[in-house]
Amino acid sequence: MEARRVRSPDIPSVVDVFMRGFPDSLRHYCGQRTPHPDTFADMFTFLAQTEPRGFFVAEVGEKVVGYVVALSSPGKLVTGALKQPYLFRALRGILSGGYGVSLPSVFRVVWDKVRMVMAPAIRTPAGGEILSIAVSPEVRRQGVARGLMLVALEWLRSMGLRRVRLEVRPQNQAAFRLYESLGFRVHGQVKDSMGPWLVMILQFPS
Repeated sequence: MEARRVRSPDIPSVVDVFMRGFPDSLRHYCGQRTPHPDTFADMFTFLAQTEPRGFFVAEVGEKVVGYVVALSSPGKLVTGALKQPYLFRALRGILSGGYGVSLPSVFRVVWDKVRMVMAPAIRTPAGGEILSIAVSPEVRRQGVARGLMLVALEWLRSMGLRRVRLEVRPQNQAAFRLYESLGFRVHGQVKDSMGPWLVMILQFPS
């Protein structure tokens, strides 16, 4: 496996990994109506433009089989959204029907994210964040996720950060054990409409 920074041509493969990696979330928020891949292509393009040095992909045989998005500061998403036309493009995609998602689905996602951000367990001292990580089902338990996490954490450490936060579902024991083995510890719990998330913190050694 080789981990490297994302490039524009990787985005469709990243979208494929994402959509196959989170089928339960897609069904929960969108029902039987599968969103158009452009929905997530625009989202990941926005992330790649906002924090290009923290967006890594994993390749096996020149095929992208996983990705991780790390943020040196969660506030970058806000400033990035204000500087880029992403929000306008996303709104146009929703209202025109081009994304294949309904307004109630969008409001549900937004409301869940607002609840998460406002939860006391999320209010940790400033640091980095692992925003999203996924690996293709056919290469799971082969060290791909660990390799991506190590690359992302090394980059966050090189930025001079002292701690890193992520959220994981309690039932995702494979991911939980991976994060725990990397030094993450449970800091608290938050909830959205799908159920609880564990908030985990990694404190880098001084």
